[in-house]
Amino acid sequence: VICQVRHKDSNAKSSRWETNTVKGTANPVWLETQVMDKWYEGDDLEFTVTDEGGRSEGVAILPHSAFSKHGFDGEIEVVGGDHAMLSVNVAPAHRLKVTIEKAKGLRHMNHLVSDSIYVVCEAKIKNKHGRHFRHQTKVVRNNLDPVWQENVEFEPWCVGDDL
Repeated sequence: VICQVRHKDSNAKSSRWETNTVKGTANPVWLETQVMDKWYEGDDLEFTVTDEGGRSEGVAILPHSAFSKHGFDGEIEVVGGDHAMLSVNVAPAHRLKVTIEKAKGLRHMNHLVSDSIYVVCEAKIKNKHGRHFRHQTKVVRNNLDPVWQENVEFEPWCVGDDL
């Protein structure tokens, strides 16, 4: 199967990936996951099902409205295939914007030296690579009511990922 983004902007850079070939069955199972890095809100996904020789068996279109907000887990019709269906699971990835503003009322914890206060924020991405993104604020010294006002963006981030 070839999956590519059908960009609504004709000038957008193409994004496409191809599954491994599954031989010897009319009902293949792939269980492959890929992050489409050039998808934008409003872009549909097009799946072209091919045989071992590269001949198209049909095309399935998943409109953005079916997955962009809450994802999609189900079957879509393969047009051109005789009653063929393609099962897909699409989890939309978004950019998560976090502002670490301030803290107040902290306790003096280090009695030998001055306090050095900072915040660590991590986004633990639920994908096969187990990646996570980490941001540490600047250190604020000698202030138990520190102010950071730091912005950080985690991308890709999906609904359900831990923060």
